[in-house]
Amino acid sequence: MNIASVILKDTTREFDKPYHYYIPENMISRVVPGVRVMVPFGPGDRLREGYVFELVSETNCDVKTLKPVRRVIDKNPVLTDEMRRLAAWMKKRYICTYGDALRC
Repeated sequence: MNIASVILKDTTREFDKPYHYYIPENMISRVVPGVRVMVPFGPGDRLREGYVFELVSETNCDVKTLKPVRRVIDKNPVLTDEMRRLAAWMKKRYICTYGDALRC
């Protein structure tokens, strides 16, 4: 199964972590690390913008409960590998959220 690890944009510390979403067949070629996507989040499945941080083939979550990526916003990645690594480092080093690090 193709799975995207997504960081939600503009979230609180409580929800500032990677979430796994499955990639529908018609989006596999467009969902790549660094693109922005719209994903359902929470019990009401409210659409939220997020960044694909990486693609994974396995998850600790029950794959039957994974929600799908709904829409790909960008044709090309807006975040490079280096930018994603820097944001992860900044989050740990400065105790900020991914969103704060990405805005810098």
